[in-house]
Amino acid sequence: MINGLADDIAEHLEGALEQVNAKIISLSLKAEEALSLARKKRYLDQERKQIEKVLRSIYRDIGKDIKSTSIDLAAATPEIIDSMVQAPGITIKLGVPNLNRKQLESWFQSTQIEGTYFSDYLKKMEANAVSRIVSETRQSLILNEGLRQTAKRIQNALDIGRRSAEGLAHNSLHAASNWSERQYWIRNQDQIKAMRYVAELDRKTTPLCRSLDGKQFKLDEAPQPPLHWKCRSMLMPVFKNKALNDALNTSATRPARIETGKHVVHHRSGGTSTTYRKMRAQHPQATVSYNEWLNSLVHSKDPKNVSFAREVLGPTRFNLVKSGKLKMESLYYAGRLRTIKQLQELMK
Repeated sequence: MINGLADDIAEHLEGALEQVNAKIISLSLKAEEALSLARKKRYLDQERKQIEKVLRSIYRDIGKDIKSTSIDLAAATPEIIDSMVQAPGITIKLGVPNLNRKQLESWFQSTQIEGTYFSDYLKKMEANAVSRIVSETRQSLILNEGLRQTAKRIQNALDIGRRSAEGLAHNSLHAASNWSERQYWIRNQDQIKAMRYVAELDRKTTPLCRSLDGKQFKLDEAPQPPLHWKCRSMLMPVFKNKALNDALNTSATRPARIETGKHVVHHRSGGTSTTYRKMRAQHPQATVSYNEWLNSLVHSKDPKNVSFAREVLGPTRFNLVKSGKLKMESLYYAGRLRTIKQLQELMK
């Protein structure tokens, strides 16, 4: 769903590019040719208004799509979870909460992204996109660039906006599914012993989620993902019924991704980012925590596993764990990686 919504967002912003490009370039050329400062300013003001008008409409559509998809997902999640919590030979009666549209609308309006309500966050993203395009077109005007270069600058500015909007979609849908799952567990809390925090096993997992992975909390005290921008973690129940836990977890595994083939991407904007061209999958037991998994890679006999662990931890932290001077858990404090200096002080 997230990938499909990301495609829709990309299409919306491509449409913005088509709408805004010709008009902006035309106004930029007029501003460039204008002799008086007053006329230059008038054309530039018109340019900004045009950008604001187009992007206001585009971001309004993006917001509607994200909201609608998030609410639909939240509505469907309890039934999906109920169908998954089944084990042969185990009879346990679980109930499905009745989440009506009004409740879901109210929940969505109250959700926050990095301390900001969804509608306000969307407005901030829209304003940032406007500022980026205005800045790029005026920079192009200052440098006396041609039409092609101006269009490329606008495309770069919209690409940044697209990635931000895709991140917002990811956060919103993940929040929707996690919140709705929580309503299911609250409905069945008499069957729940605890909630286990489950992070992703790969190099992109944040120190916060690494340090929480595998920990158990009371249902009403469990941290509710997403805990940060583009968080992928979730909560899983630990049932009071031991037979059900054993049935669900004995043969269960979780996916672990070891990305290899590092590749540096050079963006048109001048910046760079790192991607990985290959991926090796592992399937440790579902109850294995992130720290246990990474520790197994540190001490693995497979050079590829060792190399991956060294990349994730960095050479100094890797050596401290490998030598036994520090346990993996000691690398974190309050959801953050301890600095090398803090680790050295810890060993005194």
